Amino acid sequence: MTVGCSPAINYGIGVQVIYKSAIGGTQYSVLNDGALFSSFVVDLADRAQFINSVNNTPFASGSVSVSTLWHGPYVSNATFDDPRPLIATLSQMPRDVQEHEGLTPGMVKGYELVATQGSDLIRLGGLDLGSRPTCEPSCPLTDSAEALGLPGGTMTTLRRAQFGGAELFINGASDGGTAPVVARRSPTGVWSTFTGMTGTPGNWEQTLRTVRFDGTSQLLVDTWTASTQSFTTTDVAATGVTQVGLLATADNLVAAATGPTRQLLIRKRNPSDLSWSTFTPSTTHTLINSLRWEVLGSGLILLGVESNASSALSLVRVDTNGLQTISATAVTGYDVASWGGNVYVVYGLNGDIRFRTIAGSVWSGAGGGPVDFGGPPRTGYTPPYPVSLDANPACEAAYPTMAFVEDALVVTWQERCSPETKWHIVARTVR
Repeated sequence: MTVGCSPAINYGIGVQVIYKSAIGGTQYSVLNDGALFSSFVVDLADRAQFINSVNNTPFASGSVSVSTLWHGPYVSNATFDDPRPLIATLSQMPRDVQEHEGLTPGMVKGYELVATQGSDLIRLGGLDLGSRPTCEPSCPLTDSAEALGLPGGTMTTLRRAQFGGAELFINGASDGGTAPVVARRSPTGVWSTFTGMTGTPGNWEQTLRTVRFDGTSQLLVDTWTASTQSFTTTDVAATGVTQVGLLATADNLVAAATGPTRQLLIRKRNPSDLSWSTFTPSTTHTLINSLRWEVLGSGLILLGVESNASSALSLVRVDTNGLQTISATAVTGYDVASWGGNVYVVYGLNGDIRFRTIAGSVWSGAGGGPVDFGGPPRTGYTPPYPVSLDANPACEAAYPTMAFVEDALVVTWQERCSPETKWHIVARTVR
């Protein structure tokens, strides 16, 4: 399905289907505030052997004006040692996932803001994407602790949430990701520890899988079966590997830091014949500190990598060796998200939370690179506002994560103001 509008957007719009919903986003362009669009049309084609198609079918009328809407900041009343907050969601359309799994959509929220405090899971309340509050100076976040008995300290490297059916999984680790500590939320919203996962999880479209090192020479992929509540080994992604320190997987892809120099290894699975092959980036990445996949609605696949002696943050395109450097110096946490063909990167740098975007046209060879996304409105400032997302720019902020949930991008991080030694949890939404 290809969507177009008037005036035309370069190269059209990419659409991702999640069960009953279609998520449309510009494939190669980032829209500007004040832009006006009308006359929306759609080209439709099925997947039959002899393709049936229909072009230029109107599906919406009227005018749509583009404007950026920020809400928050949401700030926790309590402070925590090192919470590493995370927005956990059943995909971008959590209600559709619940309906598909036979649950009443929204009876239990399909998303949740969580963090950790020692061996406890912290659940944050007050973030309601169904409302759009204006708070001055901030919206309060309440907190409650789930005494899950998580191994102390190991969840401070929280990774993004994954889902299997209507269950949520969040994982962290102290060894770089090969032996995760996992918390699971049931379809009815009850959290518990989960010991049945021995690898690093990732979603292959709607299927939950994990990748793990067998301790000798193989990278194995396991697949989650909700009915048996267990994982089964389904693929051997690589052989002959040693000293595996980091792992990541998504959509027929596995990445690992291997060998004495923690060099990047990327393996791709061919869905047609189930064979695996190695993708070799044009730039050698060693001393890997983190790996994070992002699959774009336009079909492009990117890998976020912190690497080399400077711990520079880069995005690697896995098909044509495209590479974009986000920061040449070490960052304090980062996350990647996409809508259509455009990429959004949030990261901590020098005590601030920075938010940048990369237009899809950059990956097609049109030139350009990461640019700062405009910051939220602030009292005492006039546009353009400062680019940092911090609740208080004079304070220290670090370890951001984010996720698209329904029609909002939710960004969360931790922040403290001198002489505080503990951290508040902060979140903002942007539409």
